[in-house]
Amino acid sequence: MTTTLVSNAGELFISGYVLASNSIRINEIDPLDQKYLSYTLVDVTDGPDDTYYYYVDMAGFRKSAYQLILSGGSGTCTVTIEMSVQDDGTAPASCTFMDITNDAFGSASFTASDLLVDTAEVLAGAKYVRVKVVAATAAADDADWTIFTKLWW
Repeated sequence: MTTTLVSNAGELFISGYVLASNSIRINEIDPLDQKYLSYTLVDVTDGPDDTYYYYVDMAGFRKSAYQLILSGGSGTCTVTIEMSVQDDGTAPASCTFMDITNDAFGSASFTASDLLVDTAEVLAGAKYVRVKVVAATAAADDADWTIFTKLWW
């Protein structure tokens, strides 16, 4: 909605007009520097030995970070990062994913707590990111993993 103002001389001005610079001042309602999403992707204690997949929808975001808090218990808890650019309405679990852990974060996998920040924006083209967790504790089922995620423009 545009409103008009009238000066003492009877001149009409649009609301937000700045006479000194002959411009209209605007405010961005949803600026990109304020567009981010943070959440706990997963929090598992004493997880059974298996392979687990967790999906992150990258729509509207270019950058991402993942904080891994891993404990293999009596074995190992291994994390890799995969991505898919498949954006045809297919459900994330049915998309084709490629392992890009080394490309994005400089290591083939992670077995200890770490902070992964995609500073090179390797994941910028992804529709989905899949975080793969493999718990292998020789049936002790005592691996723990928590993964925090932050996405931003």
